[in-house]
Amino acid sequence: MARRFDPQASIQKAPLTAVGAKPDFLHACAQCNEIVACLGLTPQQSRIVQLILQGKRDKAIASEMGLSLPTVRTYLGRVFAHLGVTDRVELVLHIFSRYRDQCDQKGCHRK
Repeated sequence: MARRFDPQASIQKAPLTAVGAKPDFLHACAQCNEIVACLGLTPQQSRIVQLILQGKRDKAIASEMGLSLPTVRTYLGRVFAHLGVTDRVELVLHIFSRYRDQCDQKGCHRK
């Protein structure tokens, strides 16, 4: 009898770099927190960006911060406008780009 492939089982056992794994390392990354702090955002906006980097959705962010869902979305719209991005993907790419640039300047990556 042939065994069926179970994609959920492979994801649960896979390392963080696997498809479907959340970038959980970002919220603990001191350099990423420094970058978020240097974006020129308000403390509330910075916290929302940190929660987005942890993979949180708008409802979870609202609940964790004690804000209404429309307030979270207003903050997000202002963050996007301030940074010149249009969505969460561009926001995360923007932060990764800054992180990469900072690491390149500090020599974090060894070849």
